[in-house]
Amino acid sequence: MKNYLFPLIFTLVFAGCSLQQRSVEPVSEPLPIMPDTTDISSIVPDTLAVADTVEITSVIPDTIEIIISQPPQREILLASFLGGGPRRFYGRGEITQFTVNRKLYIGGGKTTVRKQTKTWYGAGWTGQPLLVRDGGDIFIIQSCYDHHLRCISADSLKVVWMHQLDDIQKGCGTVYQYSSGDSLDMLVVLQGSRLGLGKSLFEDRIYSMRAIDFDTAEELWRLNITKSHSYSRDNDASPLVLDNAIFNVGENSIGYFLPKDPFDTVTDGQWQTPRIDTTLTLYARRDMKIHGGNLVAEASPSLCGDLIMVTTGAGHVYGIHKESRKICYDLNIGADMDGTPVVNRDNHVLQTVEKQYIKGRGGLIKLDPIKSADQSILWYLPVKDTTFVSWDGGIIGSCAINDEYITEEQPPLFAVIAMDGNLYVGYQNRLSGGTEIGYDGKTQLPTPQLVATISLTSSIATPIFTNANQLVVPTYNGLYFFKITYGDTIKVERRAHVLRGLSIEATPTVWGDCLYVASRNGYFYEIK
Repeated sequence: MKNYLFPLIFTLVFAGCSLQQRSVEPVSEPLPIMPDTTDISSIVPDTLAVADTVEITSVIPDTIEIIISQPPQREILLASFLGGGPRRFYGRGEITQFTVNRKLYIGGGKTTVRKQTKTWYGAGWTGQPLLVRDGGDIFIIQSCYDHHLRCISADSLKVVWMHQLDDIQKGCGTVYQYSSGDSLDMLVVLQGSRLGLGKSLFEDRIYSMRAIDFDTAEELWRLNITKSHSYSRDNDASPLVLDNAIFNVGENSIGYFLPKDPFDTVTDGQWQTPRIDTTLTLYARRDMKIHGGNLVAEASPSLCGDLIMVTTGAGHVYGIHKESRKICYDLNIGADMDGTPVVNRDNHVLQTVEKQYIKGRGGLIKLDPIKSADQSILWYLPVKDTTFVSWDGGIIGSCAINDEYITEEQPPLFAVIAMDGNLYVGYQNRLSGGTEIGYDGKTQLPTPQLVATISLTSSIATPIFTNANQLVVPTYNGLYFFKITYGDTIKVERRAHVLRGLSIEATPTVWGDCLYVASRNGYFYEIK
């Protein structure tokens, strides 16, 4: 699956006539097959009256060189959780039939939860499928609970390769393209996992993040998620690809700046490990008094202009300058936050907030990180307190926004599914005119204008827009599809309910007329 791009050059020699130019297909589609012969229609009239002497100077060159670019042979369609970068892209397409077209069994694997060994099946939070086009084929990269990362053919829904890690993979990975000098482009897949079956939190080395060659499925390096004051050494976050580095956040709440060159490594025992450029500790000592060891950073970092936005279980929303690699924004909300910061087109951040550790209600907050932290809150949407399993309420997953799918006439919306079982859809840039008590339990904050509040069921997953008019919501009772109608009054109407009764913690991906998602029942589904 290597990348070979050659320009297609046609040299056409002619005189006394002109060519009727063929239309060229968009570069995203295969070029048409050229016929063996070209039909040239003469533009010379049947008779031509001329003076006794005529000097004719030809304006037609002897040769014309036409260069038609080939479509890219290798293209990353969905690179990371929620698309990477601003974390607001979920693929392109629309589901119309609302039926399961095919499914693939991806099994289950053992993992340790609170000193007990359990078997988890399928894939869960965040578990979003990544997409790569290689030649004319599309491949799905799916993290799984059976300890294997899978590459799946979208055409056949069969496994192309598997790479085994030390434990289940809760988060999805990141794939990026790397080339150096005259070497051919390669695709590097970065995938995290839990710390390792049977491993202790206090071991010297816990390799919870790996780099894998997409072409060979072979390991390029593994990263030791070192011991910190956090009680986890997993790696759920999806790394962020920058211009000149990779930024990865481990559940030890340490951020790692790593080289993009997958061969810039050092030997660590029997393994190759990436050379670490810079590390950042994403908690303060005072956080340990409130949170103890629950300093876990599970959210994926996002990019907001020159700032890398990171949220942590210690209750902080950090902004790290991508060049200086120093923290220059710090809003201490205090809650455990697992949702990834989502950046809209205005470079504002929408961040979900859990109930745990705070006096007020959990919910959704909109921030302007260019302002000082105490002046940066633009609005807050509190949701109902609800105890569900080990959660106290609020919103666990991330926010979905429609910025990549709307016209200039359509308003930017957000959508979140909360632990209270409600789907909240609202305007990003319109206030309700009222206020509610914020996350601290005392401060009155502006609230956004809602479009709809729809009762579904509890969920820790993240909704997606497939286009401006379709919203998909994963829950503990399958997938819900909604149609959005724009106008003076926006309508959100339920269209279908698929995979009823199944636990869907993973975030779906859409491409064309297919939606891909994994369930906790051990299966990976294609829905049309």
